[in-house]
Amino acid sequence: MVNKSELEITGFKGQSVGGTFHQQESPADHLAIIFPGYGYTCDRALLYYSIQMLLERGADVFQVNYAFANKPGFWQSGEETRAIWFGTDATVAMRTVLEKGDYRHITLIGKSLGTLAVGHVAAMMPELADVRAVLFTPLLKNPRLVQQIIGFKGDVLLVVGTGDSYHAPDTLQVIQAAREVEVIEVEDGDHSLEIKGDMMRSLGGLVGVMEGVNRFLQMK
Repeated sequence: MVNKSELEITGFKGQSVGGTFHQQESPADHLAIIFPGYGYTCDRALLYYSIQMLLERGADVFQVNYAFANKPGFWQSGEETRAIWFGTDATVAMRTVLEKGDYRHITLIGKSLGTLAVGHVAAMMPELADVRAVLFTPLLKNPRLVQQIIGFKGDVLLVVGTGDSYHAPDTLQVIQAAREVEVIEVEDGDHSLEIKGDMMRSLGGLVGVMEGVNRFLQMK
């Protein structure tokens, strides 16, 4: 049995950060935080099935809802301000949910823009123990994120598409040379890891990705 509730958290400049908290009926020692993309929400395939896997494994799961479209001035602010804003919201959400239980295992999952949140949380909360990360279509052209991935102290799974405009093969090689990292590559996958014009290949790619995520979550 999983209980579902909506949480409201005060983030950057006192603005609200919402989210959905899935809490196991029995106390869980595993917490997962889901940081979606700007347009790729938690009800879409990669995140939805990841959440279901985690719930089946007995984890508590918190889905962050940034609602940037409803935050006046976010996209009009400078890049540095947006990074501080975004990072503050992510960190506050993380610290708030950590108080909901006695967690020994932490899983961070980010998609696209949400991978920046994962990197920021990991950098700002070095005290986190037994933490791992799944990054769907990470923004590898962002130098700060690349350094955060390299410095991340837990296991990391990067899921990339060769047809994604945000993918950077040379940067991926730099990361692989600097640290041990798991990689799943979807041939011709776009920023949603779908193959344009080929539904069956897209579905096959999704199955392969989720099988890889499942294996990663089994790792100790």
